[in-house]
Amino acid sequence: MIWVFLATAGVWSIAMGIAIIIANKNEDKVKAKKMLVNYGIGLIVIFAILVAVPYLVQGVAVLVTG
Repeated sequence: MIWVFLATAGVWSIAMGIAIIIANKNEDKVKAKKMLVNYGIGLIVIFAILVAVPYLVQGVAVLVTG
């Protein structure tokens, strides 16, 4: 799971980094600061989804077999 999180976080970091660089270049400092907050929230959501997926799969398996 850690490798999936690192890969997903890496892709997310690259995408957000490019967006922040473009915002800074266009003098949208407020927008760039909001993007940093959204970056942190995105990492937390990615981690939460990766933690929840095994339980979701297990629950679906129980519903299908039971």
